[in-house]
Amino acid sequence: MKKQIRLLSLLLSLCLVLGALTACGGTAGESDQGSAAPAEASAADASEAAQTDTEAAPEQASAAETEAEDGSLLEAAETSEEAETSDLEIVRTYTEAEPMPLVDEPVTLTAWDYVVPPVMEVIQDYGTQGQVYVELQKRTGVTLDFTTANLLTATDDMALMIAANELPDVIFNFGMFNSYNDDDLIDGDIIVNYSDYEDIMPNYFDIINNNPSIARDIYTEQGNVSLAANIASDLTPSSGPAIRQDWLDADGLETPVTVDDLHEVMKTFQAENDSTYPFWVSANGNSSVAGAYGISYNGDNNGIGGWIWNEEDGMQYCLPMDGFRDYVQLLADWYAEGLISPDFVSKTMSGTAQDDEMVGANGHQGAGLVTTSVMSLTNLAAYLPESDLQPIRAVVQNEGDLCGFDDAGTSRIGRGGAAVACSCPDVELACRIIDYFYSDEGILLANYGVEGVSFEYNDDGEPELTELVTNNPEGKAFGLCLILYTSSTPCSIDIKARNNFGYTDAQVKALELWLRNTDSMMAPGSVWDVDAQTEYSTIATDLSSFVTTNVLQFITGAKPMSDWDAFVDDVLASFDIERMKELNDQAVEAYLGA
Repeated sequence: MKKQIRLLSLLLSLCLVLGALTACGGTAGESDQGSAAPAEASAADASEAAQTDTEAAPEQASAAETEAEDGSLLEAAETSEEAETSDLEIVRTYTEAEPMPLVDEPVTLTAWDYVVPPVMEVIQDYGTQGQVYVELQKRTGVTLDFTTANLLTATDDMALMIAANELPDVIFNFGMFNSYNDDDLIDGDIIVNYSDYEDIMPNYFDIINNNPSIARDIYTEQGNVSLAANIASDLTPSSGPAIRQDWLDADGLETPVTVDDLHEVMKTFQAENDSTYPFWVSANGNSSVAGAYGISYNGDNNGIGGWIWNEEDGMQYCLPMDGFRDYVQLLADWYAEGLISPDFVSKTMSGTAQDDEMVGANGHQGAGLVTTSVMSLTNLAAYLPESDLQPIRAVVQNEGDLCGFDDAGTSRIGRGGAAVACSCPDVELACRIIDYFYSDEGILLANYGVEGVSFEYNDDGEPELTELVTNNPEGKAFGLCLILYTSSTPCSIDIKARNNFGYTDAQVKALELWLRNTDSMMAPGSVWDVDAQTEYSTIATDLSSFVTTNVLQFITGAKPMSDWDAFVDDVLASFDIERMKELNDQAVEAYLGA
C-alpha cells in the first residue's frame, strides 16, 4: 500500500526543465539512479567539481510556508498529497538532528571520496584535512578512516572494489564513479537499499516523501534508494551569452533583445571596435542564438540536431524542423558577411577568455558576443583590463518572444551521492551519519562549514562566509576554499546562494539572466537500461558525425542551402530516427512512471 501511495504521489509532479556539479558533489544529469542515460559524465566534467554546481529544478504546487522553530536554513512547509517542489523551495517538515554524539564508545568506519588533482595540494586526506569531514567526526564521535582517491584513477578504483566486493563502509561520490547498475548491486548485497532504513533516516526520507519531483530522480528503476543524493536548492545555469558592454556603451547601443538587434550590434562592433569576427560559434555550429528558433542543438551523444519534448508528441528530433533550417541559414548568412571566424570549425574554445577568438590576435580585438561559463565570465579582464564582459539574456526572434533553453539541467540530483556497503559492520550507524547531513545542522555544516572559522551570522541571523573563504589570506582561490572549508560532502542540500559570496556582480546577474524565460521544451528526465542505451548510442554516434559534417558545410558555404531538404531526406532515410524516438520516449515514460 505504501508503495502504491508513493507511486501515485510521484505522478502528481512533472519536471519541466534542463541539466551541472557540486563543489565535490558530481555532475547532475538526467535520472541516473540504477541506470545510465546516453549523455554520461566525463573526467573533464568531474574536474569542474572544484568550482561549479548541480542542476535543475522541478515545479511546485502552492504550500503553506512555515518557519521552523530552530531557524531552518530552508523553509519548512505544510504539505498535502498535491505538494510538488519548485525551483525555489524544497518542502521539508522534519529538520532535527539526532543528539550528538551518535555513539557512547569510539567507533571507526572506513570511508572513500575523490579529489581533483589541483586540490591535492591542500587535501590528501579528507578525514584529517577537509573541515566538514573533520567536524563531522567530532560531532558524531565516529572516526572516518578515509581513502582519498585521485580523480584520474577513481573510476578504475571503484570498478575493482565493486568486483571484489571490498568497498569501504561509506562511499561518498559513489554515483559519479560507479559503472554498475545500482539495483543489481543492491540485489547482490554490495550496497544497501536506504529504503530498508527509512525509520532511522527521517531527514532524508522527509525530503523524498514530500517532494515527488525529487523522489522521481532518487528512486531506482526497481523502486530502491541506492544513493543519499546531493540535492540542489534551486535551478542554476552554468553558462550563457555575454557581450562586450564597454563596446555597447562606447557605440551608444542598447543590449540586443532580438536576433535582428544582435545582427546590427555585431556589424557595429566589427566596424567601430576592430572586432574582426564579432560573433562566436562553437566548433560544431552551436551558439546562444539556437534557442531563438525553437530548436535544441546539443550533445554529440544525442546526434547533432538535438531533441525537444512535449507531453502530447513526446520526443521530437529537431533537424527536420523549419526552425533548424532557419538557424543554419542565419549562421550561413553571418558567415558569408564575415561576422563569424572562418576558422571556427577548428577552434576548441568553450567560452573561456584564453582563446584568441575572444581575446583577439594580430592586433585585432576579439569576439563581441560569446558563450561563456559563470566561472569564466571574469577571465577576460585579466587579458584586457579595460574590457567589461557582461551577461545578457539569450536573444529571441521577435521582441516579447520566450526562449526556453539553458544548461541548468532536468534534475536537482547530482551524480555524486553517498552509498553504504552491505559489508559495513554497523549499517544503521552509517545511515544515521549520512542522515545528519539532511538536518538543519548538517546542511549548515555542508554549505558553510564551522561557525567562527568559515562563516559567521550577520545581523539578520543569516550565515555568511568569512574572508577565509571569500578572500583567503594565503591567496587560495574561492572554489578551492569552498572544498577545503565547506563542500566536502556530496550528500546534503546544496545551497546555491552560498556561491554568490565569491561571485562578482556580473556572475550573480548571470545566474538570473541565463535561466530560461519560458517552459522548457527539454525532456523532464529519462531512465535508460544498458541495452537501450547501447542501441541508441550506436545510432547516435554515426548520426552525429554525418549531421555535424554536413551542417558545418552548409554554414561555411561548402554546400548551398538549396540542398538542405535533400540532406534532411537523406538523414531520415539513412538513420533510424524513429527507433531513436521510440527509445527516447520509453526512457522518458520510465522516468515519469518511476
